[in-house]
Amino acid sequence: KGPETCDARTIKEEELKAVTVKAINSLIAKRENIKESIKESVKKGLRKDDDKRLVELDKEILKLQEELVKKAMAGDDYDDLEKMIERHREEKEQLLLKQAKVIQRREKLKECSEFIESMEIQIDEYEEELVRKLIQNINVREDGYTVIFKSGIEVEI
Repeated sequence: KGPETCDARTIKEEELKAVTVKAINSLIAKRENIKESIKESVKKGLRKDDDKRLVELDKEILKLQEELVKKAMAGDDYDDLEKMIERHREEKEQLLLKQAKVIQRREKLKECSEFIESMEIQIDEYEEELVRKLIQNINVREDGYTVIFKSGIEVEI
């Protein structure tokens, strides 16, 4: 339906490229603060409590399975045990998914940290390969832009 139905402003590619360069240079300029922030983020996430809970769940599932076999052999009802085993498996799956996400985020943070560390000077022009490696997306606002890096760091331009 064209411009009549869309009131979003038009953004030229060169403008987005300039915003991208500014965001990367801003990240480089603030590298000391960002490196500390990344270190803190890397420390967070995986918790020893989660590891302990995974071990507990494995033990509980094994114990419940043994009880289920005994009840089945005796001809007793074991529906309640099946439900408990399923709940434990679901909890375990959620914990494993959470851990995988944390590990993935750590890798992204590590990549970003390595990039920041390697940059001695600011960049002068847009570099496609660098942008694809670092930037997740750019949000366009009425009053500016938010550049979101794959590491989760956001820079307002």
